[in-house]
Amino acid sequence: MMAVLITDGRRRCDAHCYGARGHHCTCICGGRNHGRGFETALRNTQEMVEAQLRRDSQNDKATVTIMQLFNPDNPEDELEV
Repeated sequence: MMAVLITDGRRRCDAHCYGARGHHCTCICGGRNHGRGFETALRNTQEMVEAQLRRDSQNDKATVTIMQLFNPDNPEDELEV
């Protein structure tokens, strides 16, 4: 099982990215989560979402993002972002 951290419907950031060993990233995170591991990628993604929400609120856009994630190494460790 793999946690998808972010997606735009075409591209997504998942274990292929945050668990990668190489240097080439083509996913939606733009390399920010690439090879960083699940916990760091989760924190990075939360920061990216919060920054987008701040930008949207300044531009009078209404955006609500709710993600429920789990640690693939420990599925009982459910996280809400």
